[in-house]
Amino acid sequence: MKIIGNFLRRVPFTLLMLAGLAFAALVTNTYFREITRHWLNRTGFASNDLWYWRLERMFTSALVTLGGKIFWVAILMVAVIVGLAEWMTGWRRTAATFWGVHLLTLVLLSLIISLLLHQLRAFGWKLQ
Repeated sequence: MKIIGNFLRRVPFTLLMLAGLAFAALVTNTYFREITRHWLNRTGFASNDLWYWRLERMFTSALVTLGGKIFWVAILMVAVIVGLAEWMTGWRRTAATFWGVHLLTLVLLSLIISLLLHQLRAFGWKLQ
């Protein structure tokens, strides 16, 4: 029991992320099925969410998967990769790295997509 307790104390961020993934899957019913359009629109992240200040979606998008097999792959990857990173570097560095990379990726993708759409419109392309 002491070994299990020591193990759990070394990976609190990983456990929190796994619990968040499981809770999101339970709420959205995506542990065995694909996510519905309704839940994707409520919790997923799109480029225009940043411009409309829907900042909570930057965080919910890290916990919501497409569902089905993808959910179980996400659980496995978080458990192994995040867990290993946390084991080696501690929860503070792992949490900062995870959220920093996730948020920076969303911001950069939003800027790149916006720039590309602006350029397409400048060249006369009509997007529907």
